[in-house]
Amino acid sequence: MSRHDRHDRKPSLAADTGGAVYVEFILSFIPLLFMFLGIVQMAMLYAASLVVQHAAVTATRAAAVVLDDDPSRYDSQDRLTVTGSESGGAPEEGIMGGLFGGGGGSSGGIGGGGSSGSARFSAIRYAAMIPLMTVTPPPEAFFPMGRRASLATDIGFNAPETRAAMALWYSRGMMNITFPEEVRGSSVRADWDRPDENGNSGQVTARVTFLYMCGVPIVNRIMCEDGLSLMMGNGAPGLAESLAIYSRDGSIDMNELQLLRDQQDRSSRHFDRWEDEMNDISDGPGFGTAVAIYGVTFATMGGGARFRPLQAEATLPVQAANYCYRSGGGGDCWTQN
Repeated sequence: MSRHDRHDRKPSLAADTGGAVYVEFILSFIPLLFMFLGIVQMAMLYAASLVVQHAAVTATRAAAVVLDDDPSRYDSQDRLTVTGSESGGAPEEGIMGGLFGGGGGSSGGIGGGGSSGSARFSAIRYAAMIPLMTVTPPPEAFFPMGRRASLATDIGFNAPETRAAMALWYSRGMMNITFPEEVRGSSVRADWDRPDENGNSGQVTARVTFLYMCGVPIVNRIMCEDGLSLMMGNGAPGLAESLAIYSRDGSIDMNELQLLRDQQDRSSRHFDRWEDEMNDISDGPGFGTAVAIYGVTFATMGGGARFRPLQAEATLPVQAANYCYRSGGGGDCWTQN
């Protein structure tokens, strides 16, 4: 072979190094992208947990004052209780009720017994909703209208007034307040003791449970939970998948059945981890709204959203006193002789 022929021959494919930089970039970019998105989602979860803690402090401060406040301000509801008839004048009812129904719900929403739509409970719950506006998902997460929610909108770069309106709807379903009898206790309460001769009526502990929506794409499927499993129970995903397979094929073979069992086991482990938090939310007055929110995200996003339950509590002394209010209000009136 001549020297001229050796120069004219093209290198083999194995020896060709053209485009190697692009391949290296792609191989390094994908894990870096996952790491970046994971850091963003982790930071947002941490910030949301701080906000939920602040919401618990706000709810506790409100409860410490509201529980023994003038009954005339709370539709003549008895003092030192969060049970009672539904309120027509509570702040949450006035803002929320006209749009999304009244403040009523199950008794569990107020820690056991009575209507959770009581005026005092609604006032406390509304106080906790204010801080949670900052971690509410953007409207684009539910109503894309031709555009998908982006990382920028999930962080909060959109119209604050629109986000505030969304927060009222979202927090109504995805947040609940319970009153444990003791710090980190499992038993809850709805009534407090009448004050002693020193005006001491004990302490109030308010526990806020919030279902945070993870909006960072891709990594939210790893770091957060499926909404259907959280809201409907650990058997819901397997049942939904079974129905989907059956409707598509008309039958389910053994391999598909085994896959469904494996999915059921994974879902059960995840559900058990968050069962206590979801019990608190499902007992709240807005759980029907929470189910509707998930339905909207499922219909508009082409799949279920991902959530992470967050919970915090705080404790303060009840600001009670031994006197009768001049307004009367039809509530209890006590003095110590």
